[in-house]
Amino acid sequence: MQGPQVARIVRQDSAREWDGFGVRRAEEESSQSYGSLRETGTTELVSVAMHDADWLKAFNASADRDIAANRTYQEVLERVEVSDGDFDAELDRAKGILETARREIQDPIFRKTVDRQLTQHDGLKSLFSESAKHRAEVLGHAAADWKA
Repeated sequence: MQGPQVARIVRQDSAREWDGFGVRRAEEESSQSYGSLRETGTTELVSVAMHDADWLKAFNASADRDIAANRTYQEVLERVEVSDGDFDAELDRAKGILETARREIQDPIFRKTVDRQLTQHDGLKSLFSESAKHRAEVLGHAAADWKA
């Protein structure tokens, strides 16, 4: 069988229940049956906080704004990915989407994710440039003459 395989181990801390949250730690290991990709990670509950309805409303607004910005950002990147190499304006537009979202998002958790995307975005120009160059070398040319 090919494809990802995920194992998740959840540990229950029965000695100390955190305000009704009995699960404190989850460990995850993922691998695939082809290649050598193997990833591990741990999620641990370190605190519990109660928030009022106003906080929840602001958090939801930040989440909605983050999701909408990411959807639009990814749509632009998908167009850039198949472009002929003239994509500077589209990459600038994509970065502008993130910058606008960063200004509008109030929650620090979502701001942090947008900041990370903005940092990674600057490296995309060379990545897409190399990809376009490779496509230009391959598309429209005769296939290699393979003989067995």
